[in-house]
Amino acid sequence: MNHSTLSYLDGTLPVTHRGERVYCKATHYARAPHLTALQLITSDNELWATATFNADVIQPRHHVLIKNWSKNKDMISALVKAGIIKKPHCVIPAGHATGYACELTLQACLTFGIDHPDAEKG
Repeated sequence: MNHSTLSYLDGTLPVTHRGERVYCKATHYARAPHLTALQLITSDNELWATATFNADVIQPRHHVLIKNWSKNKDMISALVKAGIIKKPHCVIPAGHATGYACELTLQACLTFGIDHPDAEKG
């Protein structure tokens, strides 16, 4: 995916993926601004990986579709360990592979500036 088709939102969270310390940014897809995308970037603001994929699935902004294949192997465990997402709640077919629907944590939503229903509970 060409990362220039994404628009950045505020805030980052640290995550270790495949032995590298990188930072997670929330973005959205230019052609689907209602969908949240997650990118991992280096400290030099270079793209390390796009953690999510865009599918024709209706979901709230505080949910993401994680790709856990190829160079994104172990992405789910890295993001869960970093406190960015909760464990997957649904499997989503993604062509030749399988993606996973996950909810962003309240802390991630607060950092990324994304509404989360638990924020209203106080």
